[in-house]
Amino acid sequence: MLGVLIILAIAYVLLATAMTVARFTGPDFADARRTGKAEVLGCERRGPVGLKGFGFYEACTVSIPWGSRRRVTIDKPGFFTDEKPGDTIVIGENPGSRGNVGYSRPELPSRGWVTLIAAVIGFIGVLPILVLLAVLRDGLRSLFRRRRA
Repeated sequence: MLGVLIILAIAYVLLATAMTVARFTGPDFADARRTGKAEVLGCERRGPVGLKGFGFYEACTVSIPWGSRRRVTIDKPGFFTDEKPGDTIVIGENPGSRGNVGYSRPELPSRGWVTLIAAVIGFIGVLPILVLLAVLRDGLRSLFRRRRA
């Protein structure tokens, strides 16, 4: 049982590290389908340890004057730095995967090498989980074989 917990802890640390490294890159602002200014309505400090990695980050609600002037909460770690309610920021709307929308800022450039490092660390973090699943599968197989015999 202790071994399972150690494997899960190692996997979490590696995956959280990958998410933390990924904070230092973002969608390319030059690829935004539209750009504009957004007003920060409020921010909430989150962290230090969570499902989005290590360290504190700001999750902010912004009002974007595109079309219906909708309010959007952007909780991508590293997207905001020291913005306060009432501040205006330059923002871009990028096409995301599976119909989602991504946002970009000129201050957070796209860095392919950072994305690659985060992906490698994330892949290494998935390996302990795969090992754990293989061990559990073999354990369940042997358990059911004993019952049949």
